[in-house]
Amino acid sequence: MSTNSECPLCHTLNLVEETAFGNHVKCTACGRRFYVVAPQLVPLSGGEQATPMPVRWNAEHGNTAKRDPLSIVFGLRRVVYVIVTLQLVTLALLAALVWHSFR
Repeated sequence: MSTNSECPLCHTLNLVEETAFGNHVKCTACGRRFYVVAPQLVPLSGGEQATPMPVRWNAEHGNTAKRDPLSIVFGLRRVVYVIVTLQLVTLALLAALVWHSFR
């Protein structure tokens, strides 16, 4: 069973599978990853089967557009690359200063 879930950034309705409930999915329009909230069931009178409502982004869901762990890891990797690059540049400058001081 699939349902529609709205992207909190661009408000595009994305068709998501039942297995995506409680996970992060990528928006088909803007590419942002957002958390998919399980749809609420609409109660019906009589013995009819309840059907899921499409989940719309609103304030009652809170901030569910959290970053997924994979994007956090890639963000940290980028920070480590910058730090290592700065250390290598600093080491090269120190080596140049030492080289010129002994000439």
